[in-house]
Amino acid sequence: MKPHFEFSAPVWKSSGKAAWHFVTLPKEEADYIRDLKAGLKGFGMVKVVAQTGDFSWETSIFPDTKTDSYLLPVKANIRRKAGIEDGQTLNIKLTLKNVDVQINKGTDMQPINLMKLVVGIDTLEDFEAWQKQDVVTFEGKKVNTVHTRNMPKQAEEILASGGSIYRIMKGTMYCRQQIVGFKQYETENGKKCIIYTDTKVIPTQPLPMRAFQGWRYLKPENTPADLDAIASGEARLSHAQEEQALRELGLLD
Repeated sequence: MKPHFEFSAPVWKSSGKAAWHFVTLPKEEADYIRDLKAGLKGFGMVKVVAQTGDFSWETSIFPDTKTDSYLLPVKANIRRKAGIEDGQTLNIKLTLKNVDVQINKGTDMQPINLMKLVVGIDTLEDFEAWQKQDVVTFEGKKVNTVHTRNMPKQAEEILASGGSIYRIMKGTMYCRQQIVGFKQYETENGKKCIIYTDTKVIPTQPLPMRAFQGWRYLKPENTPADLDAIASGEARLSHAQEEQALRELGLLD
């Protein structure tokens, strides 16, 4: 399956003699592309097919360190044909070429996990107490909910792989809950998403983390082990994770 998604963003003109026109991808889409990892050749450039209205073009998006995102070039002939002006917001459908996403229902698939801050709660004990009060029914099961703005593009893969959402309190990742479903819904301010999780809160090896907005994908090499696995000797915080934790705290360059 070729990854594809839709978003709205304004066209802007670069400074300089060339005066190229670009669209900056929203952060969620940029994070999704980075996490695919496959097919990223040529200094991180990714071949795509872009479409706005009745007009489509092939090009490559490339990483931009200034915005921590990807830039989509809008070709001059497309701008002329579609009557696109500087600053105009475009509705864009983007399909990644030479990249395939396999949705595998087997048990060998590595879990795709998310992480998200918990605001207003300082300890794991308080979080567990809060989750016991925030219980709803989803597909006949008692679950907890996480409310967020953006629906993960890899929602199907997260569910197929048995992924979890790891929770961060006061700058430290303390626990996870397995994700059991997603629901996207419309509001007056646009689309929002509910992430449904199992009610069981699983403590993990504490891992220092810097603050960020919304949710993010949690890279496998940064995923802490469950405390039960550590206690039984099945797992421990790896050297890479220890090093990452120190970097997050600014103690390593």
